[in-house]
Amino acid sequence: MGANDDRIMGKRKFELMKKLFILGQLSVGGTENQVLMLLKSMKDKNENVQLVAFRGGPGEDFLRQTNIPYRILSGKENKFKIYRAIKSIIALFLILSREEKLLIEAFLPQVSIVTVLLNMILKKKHKVIVNRRSLYFYRSNMIYRILDSLASHQADLVVANSQSVYSDIIKFDGITSDKVSIVPNGIELFATKESILDHPNIYCIANLHTYKDHKYLIEAFSEIANKFPNTDLIIYGEGPESKNLKFQIQHLGLNRRVRLNGLRVDAKYLLAPESIFVLPSKTEGMSNALMEAMSIGMVCIARDVGGNAELIGDSGIIIGLEHEQFLSETLSEMLGNEDKRKKLSRKSCERIRQVYTIEKVVAQRLSIHDKILR
Repeated sequence: MGANDDRIMGKRKFELMKKLFILGQLSVGGTENQVLMLLKSMKDKNENVQLVAFRGGPGEDFLRQTNIPYRILSGKENKFKIYRAIKSIIALFLILSREEKLLIEAFLPQVSIVTVLLNMILKKKHKVIVNRRSLYFYRSNMIYRILDSLASHQADLVVANSQSVYSDIIKFDGITSDKVSIVPNGIELFATKESILDHPNIYCIANLHTYKDHKYLIEAFSEIANKFPNTDLIIYGEGPESKNLKFQIQHLGLNRRVRLNGLRVDAKYLLAPESIFVLPSKTEGMSNALMEAMSIGMVCIARDVGGNAELIGDSGIIIGLEHEQFLSETLSEMLGNEDKRKKLSRKSCERIRQVYTIEKVVAQRLSIHDKILR
């Protein structure tokens, strides 16, 4: 067999190597949706991909429909979280110990920490990529912060989903730049349901947590609600802030104008392209919801945190942290200027198609896989 044949066989071996993606749960969240899209696209390219999740969730339906092999490590048969966690860790250790060499992609800090530690016990039997998707200050617990940093140092590669997360890793974890790669989130282009709106609405898709800061958006909307009586604020998501937000809406007299529509798996299909999307978060890595809104041509407004400015570019509006009081003015300007909305709408669509389609992102990931395996 010649040298060229050896290279061909080597490449084929890399392509056929089992690639194991590990998640904490299969809930409907930004990271979970992103991983499911990556798996589907890789499977379409005949990659040998599988998924392991510590807990199940709505994402299992997608995995079954797309015939992606997966395994749930712990069920709901025991209500004690510690018991379920221990059971999951043992199950994952047995999987990793029995398998031949794997290429592993671990997502979110807890999963990354457990995966890297188990692989260290196994004397680094497998290649591990740790995916970091949020900023350093999101880790407030010292022990947790140390373990997260350890996982990043011991992994074969750290993947950041935005320039801001990349810079964060270099600055706070002291990891050399050659061990960190940037691979942005990707999006599978989709079509929304036909809209029959006479006037643009304001939309937000974000789970109801304090750091998502829906209160900021609701307050800004209250300042312009009377000026635009036909425009409503529609929020999709669920979480611990639900009760507080309902109280705020009632206090501001906006019960008929602000709709908390709860968690919807199909929320992105219910967006209206001619409307406005606002992401009020105080912290972000790179938002899938923002990508989805841009891809269908919504005018997007977001705070200058994380990868928002990097993602939006000049196709939307970024509000600096020192100018947060301008959100109501920005909303008023966008709602009253149809020509500007149409111009930004076209830019949003073009930007996603040029840089952030799932096909482009998967090509980058496969290139990284090849590099690590070689």
